Amino acid sequence: LDPFYELELDSTGVWTSTNRGILQFRKNGELVRAWLAPISDFTPRGLTVQDEIIWVGTEQGLWLLNTESGAWRTLTMADGLPSNFITDLASTGDYIWAGTNYGLARISWKNIVLNW
Repeated sequence: LDPFYELELDSTGVWTSTNRGILQFRKNGELVRAWLAPISDFTPRGLTVQDEIIWVGTEQGLWLLNTESGAWRTLTMADGLPSNFITDLASTGDYIWAGTNYGLARISWKNIVLNW
C-alpha cells in the first residue's frame, strides 16, 4: 500500500493523494475513481478541491487535475509561483493559497485559463 499524504473532504466524499496519483472515496470508504500521477516522481504535499479541479502541491510545482477529462496541467515559477516546492495548499472562495519554501502565493483560480 502507498501512504496517503493529503486528505480533503467535500460534499461528494473524500479525496486523497498518493505517490501514484489521486483517489476519490465515498464517505462510506468505497473507492469511486482513481487518477494516475502525471509524473513518476510525484510528491504530493498539499491538496484542495475546487469544482471539478483537484489542486495538488508537489516538489515539482502546483499540479491541477481535471477530474472530468483526466488531464493534468502544472503551474511553476514560470507561471509566477515564488517556488516550485509547494509545502501546503488551502482554498477560500475564489482563491487557492499555496505555501512554498520561498513564501506564500494567492492564486485566483477562476482567472486561470486552462487549455486542457
